[in-house]
Amino acid sequence: MSLLSVVQNAMTLVNLPVPSEAYASTDQMVKQMVRLVYVVGRDLLDRHDWNALLVTQTLTATSSTAQTGYPAAAFHRMANGTDVWNATTKWPIHGPVNSEEWADLITRASVGWPQYWRIIGGVLNIYVPSSGDSIRYEYVSKNWILQGGTVAASTLTGDTDTFNYPENLMELGLAWRWKQSKQLDYAEDLRTYEIALLDAIRRDKGGRRVITTSRAVIERPYKTWPGTVTPV
Repeated sequence: MSLLSVVQNAMTLVNLPVPSEAYASTDQMVKQMVRLVYVVGRDLLDRHDWNALLVTQTLTATSSTAQTGYPAAAFHRMANGTDVWNATTKWPIHGPVNSEEWADLITRASVGWPQYWRIIGGVLNIYVPSSGDSIRYEYVSKNWILQGGTVAASTLTGDTDTFNYPENLMELGLAWRWKQSKQLDYAEDLRTYEIALLDAIRRDKGGRRVITTSRAVIERPYKTWPGTVTPV
């Protein structure tokens, strides 16, 4: 899959002349298709936590509430349902708290346990910070493009660029969005795209164990005490 092949296939779907180049083309139709690649790709970033874009971030906490430099520059958003964990204490850090809750914590100088987190101005904040502790969480990278097929990035550089999404999704997404931009009937194209998207999301998630017996399923509690309880 490449930028060129995606544009060529999408233009075939909407009965347009197939170009021999895409990124450097001066043809207005081709230039529009390349622009729509960004629209489709950025939309897909928020539609699912794609495995190829999931990154596990580990950092060593500082004594400052603001953990400068985190999240990383490639950060787009936290993974859906993510937990921020203090791997040192083996306890979750609660969050994201809203602005009212955060102001309450800071203003009242609340006790430091449990810890809380919030992203402010693109920086991860932890209250109360514990210097030296190992913090871990998952985020979705904004780098859905592979420049030249290898370098993760968020911008296109040429026809050999590839993507971290299934090729058919990019093609179907381009087709319905091009028709929409031309005020043509795109309802069926959109429906086809949404069905393909749901299928791709199911495949990307992977299968889960299916229990067919009637025995009870024992799940690990969300919170467990990491220490040792000694009777007195």
